[in-house]
Formats: sequence, C-alpha cells, structure tokens
Amino acid sequence: FPSHDTSQSITLRFSIENVASTAYIRNARIIAIKLTSADVYAENTADQTTTLATQVDALSITVNPASSGSYLILGSCEARSAAVATGVWTQIAYAPVIDDKAYGAALNGVSDTTNYISSLTQAAVGTISTSKSIRLQFYSTTNGTTVNCRRARLLALRLDEFSTADVVGTNSDAPESTTTTSTTYVTKKTSTVTVTPGLNYLVIVTGK
Repeated sequence: FPSHDTSQSITLRFSIENVASTAYIRNARIIAIKLTSADVYAENTADQTTTLATQVDALSITVNPASSGSYLILGSCEARSAAVATGVWTQIAYAPVIDDKAYGAALNGVSDTTNYISSLTQAAVGTISTSKSIRLQFYSTTNGTTVNCRRARLLALRLDEFSTADVVGTNSDAPESTTTTSTTYVTKKTSTVTVTPGLNYLVIVTGK
C-alpha cells in the first residue's frame, strides 16, 4: 500500500460462497515488509482475458538499478477458466518473465468456471545490473478457451538492501513433478540457509 504517516490496520478476511456451506481457515499469517526506493511494485486490478495458448502480458515493470544487486520477484493474480475438461483440466499459467526467460512458472487447474484462484509465484533471480523488463503473463492451456487474470501484482524486492540477507537462489527450484500415495507428509525440497543469531527471517515456500 502507499506511504502513510499513521498506523494502518491490515486484515485477512474470508467468507463462504454458499450459505449452506461452512468455510474453514487456519494458519493465517500477515507480514508487512517495508519497501525502499530500490524496490519496484505495480498492479493491475482489471479483469483481463485471453483465448490464446501463448503467453499474454498481464502486467509489466522495469527494474533499473543504480548498482548491481540481487532481487526476489513476487508475482500474483486471481485466475479463472471458462471451461473444465474431464481428466485434462483447463489451466492458467503465469510467471514472472525477465528478458523473455521464464522464472517461477505455475499451473492452476480449475474445478469450476465461476471461482477465481488466488495464487503466488516467486523467483530469486540473482544479480540484476542493467535495466530489465519483468512481466507477469498468463495463457490458456486449451487454445480457444477463455481464461481470466485479474488483480495482477508484481514486486521486485531488492535483497541486498537488507542489513543481512541469506538468500537461497534459483538453484533451489525443484520444477519436476513428484507424486505420492502417502497419507503423511513427504519431503519435496529442502534448502539450507546459514542464519545469523538474533535476526528475524521471512521464509516463502511455494509449490503447485
């Protein structure tokens, strides 16, 4: 949110769509990170659509650092599809794209044609030393089927602006598909970060 001179209340809300149903929520968490002039943020609240099976830009930002630095890119949107195929769901794909190289791609299968799926994707892209165009994209996995992308948001967060930053980079990605038939938790990916005692850390873990 924009700069404010007074304290601000941030609320996480939820509700039910059908009055005959009960909604549950747990492990709710809120964190606010102070942005600096080195960080770049933009949003597009419009409800955008495409029927193409090739990438369409929903939002773009330009990172033009005064000096070389590492960045964490966070991209989010609310996605919806106009059709659901049995066995092969119509899906939304979106990813932060930097100079035509895709990072952090995420596919979302839909179970109905009315609800929007709110999702987050991320990528630690290492050092950016020159001006870079970063785009949040979406497309239909079934050519000709309309898909929606609304409330698109992009944030380029400069990591070395923090006093101490222990960053697990893009080599921590595990893009391959993994399956399990276990009813207990199994490990998909583990990353080790050397921490500094007495400091707080924000850990962001995503997977689809």
